[in-house]
Amino acid sequence: MDTPIRELPIKDRCDLAIGQAEQPYCCRDLFLMALGCDSIPGAAIFYRSWNGQSLLHAVAGAIGKLAASGNTVFGTEETQRRMLGWGSIIQELVAGGADLHATLPIYLNYGIEFFGGGEKYDRATPVVLMLASVLCGSITVWSDYRTDLRKATTIFITALYNSSVNLKEYGRREV
Repeated sequence: MDTPIRELPIKDRCDLAIGQAEQPYCCRDLFLMALGCDSIPGAAIFYRSWNGQSLLHAVAGAIGKLAASGNTVFGTEETQRRMLGWGSIIQELVAGGADLHATLPIYLNYGIEFFGGGEKYDRATPVVLMLASVLCGSITVWSDYRTDLRKATTIFITALYNSSVNLKEYGRREV
């Protein structure tokens, strides 16, 4: 007999949601289904997977992948709708107190070599992971990375702005 998702431990549901977000064309609804709820449970906001990834990292990476290849697969309107859905998840995570500057272990810095590597980018915060995902995805589908970066950054920054994050302070800490 199968166990309903809502009855699984929150750790297992978070791992499932992170795994879903890593799929190229996952959407907000599948992510929430994996968590077994309509909104992010409080205990999930601070969860870190076995490899250090948070839900915020997973969502930021999903935005980057979608910005890079979504128009090719879904078309402009559906891609925009899906990106706004991910933006709403970011707002929910930020409202719950998610760490915007949480870093992944160095061995998981997907695509960070695009930023020149070195000491300055030896960590992947959610926004850095999003940018790396855009660049890696843009190369594989031969899209215009500047447009893709603009789409992803607009969704991410708008979500932070709508969450009342001090963008000036946020930017200072990221750099």
